[in-house]
Amino acid sequence: MKNFLLKKRNQGFIRFWLAQLISQFGDRINQMALVGLVAVKHAGDPASPVELAKLLSFTIIPVFIIGPIAGVYVDRWDRRTTLFVCDFLRGLIVLFIAFYLMDMRSMLPMYAAVFLVFCLSRFYVPAKMSFIPDIVDERDLLIANSLVSVTGMIAFVLGALLGGLIVEWHGPQGGFIGGAQTFFISGILVFSIARFT
Repeated sequence: MKNFLLKKRNQGFIRFWLAQLISQFGDRINQMALVGLVAVKHAGDPASPVELAKLLSFTIIPVFIIGPIAGVYVDRWDRRTTLFVCDFLRGLIVLFIAFYLMDMRSMLPMYAAVFLVFCLSRFYVPAKMSFIPDIVDERDLLIANSLVSVTGMIAFVLGALLGGLIVEWHGPQGGFIGGAQTFFISGILVFSIARFT
């Protein structure tokens, strides 16, 4: 493992790996902020579980609509640019949620924004997996893929915990702002990789 991280060819992977951790934290923080938003907007309302289910369904629908075609387009595009653009756009949309959509009475614009964020995530995932062979030696692919998978699961769990704490301390808006920041940081890290590969 030490030799893997010290190889000059693999230096870009360290930035990529860190970007993935940060981005996955952002995903979980945003999901917790969505839960917090429904809790705040529908406090005491018996229909709040239905509202939460409707909102979270817009995080899943892109898997079925965009997922099957995303890989085809990602294969044609520059993967580093795809990762950067997805992170940057997700960050902008989440900031738009934090500073504008949260205060709207209707939830329809929020559904649309959540749908767009998770559509971009459907392009992000195949770009992420197909970018790894571009930045590590072929003999190190197994280690790189394993590292991304294992730490991704850890980020999933810790991100939910951290996201819950952020939303509890700073409210849903604080959660969305924190989530947006993680996307911007991840995008900058990915964009900087070209200098090292």
